[in-house]
Amino acid sequence: MFVRNLARVARQQQTGVARSWIRSFVQLREVPTDVYGHTTPNESGVRLSLSKKPNAVYIGTIPNSAVASFRQAFEAEKEAKDDQDDREMHPSQLLDPGEFSSHQKFLDIAHKTIGEHIQNCPVFSQLAAAEQGEKSLFFHIYDLRRPPPHGRIPEVEDIVGTVRLESGKIVPNSYEPNAMYRSVTPYGIFTVSDYLNSKIVSECEKSS
Repeated sequence: MFVRNLARVARQQQTGVARSWIRSFVQLREVPTDVYGHTTPNESGVRLSLSKKPNAVYIGTIPNSAVASFRQAFEAEKEAKDDQDDREMHPSQLLDPGEFSSHQKFLDIAHKTIGEHIQNCPVFSQLAAAEQGEKSLFFHIYDLRRPPPHGRIPEVEDIVGTVRLESGKIVPNSYEPNAMYRSVTPYGIFTVSDYLNSKIVSECEKSS
C-alpha cells in the first residue's frame, strides 16, 4: 500500500494511512514509514502523524486543498503505473512541501528522542561504523527518504542532526540537531529507522 488511505481522506475526511517510499531506502527499513492523516478540529485540513491516535503530536498539517490535489496526483500516478508495471511512484507528485506546515513540537520531540537513543540504533550504528573507516570524527544522521551515495554528504535539508564518533561508535549525548532540517521535501516525509521511529511514536503519544 502506498499513500492510498491518505487519498481516501480527501473523499471521506477520515483517518487514513500513507506510506512515503522510494526504492533507495528500502534496504534501511523493514517497511516504509506509516503516516496517518487525522482531520483537524476545525476541519480545515489534515494533520499528518506517525501515530494512529488522533491526539498524538503530529508532524505537520496540509490544507484540504492539498489533500484534494494529493488524491488527484495519486489517482493519476496509479493509472500510469497500471500501464507500466515497473514505474515507481514519486513522493514529489503526492505531497507538495509548499502546502505543508511543520509542527515545531514534533521536531522538538524527534530531536530529543533521537539524541537519547541514537547510539542504540542498529541502522545508524552500522552506518556510522562504516563512516569511521573513512577517518571521520562526525557522522550526519540523515532522513532515510533520501540516503546519500556512500562517502557523500547528505543535502542540508535531509540532515536531521550530527553525532560524534569514537572508535567506530556513536558517542552518547553527542547529538546536535540541524536547524535547517525539513520534515517534508519533494522526496517525501520524515523517515528514520524502525528503531527510532518506534521511540518517537511512543513519545508523541505520551506528549499528546
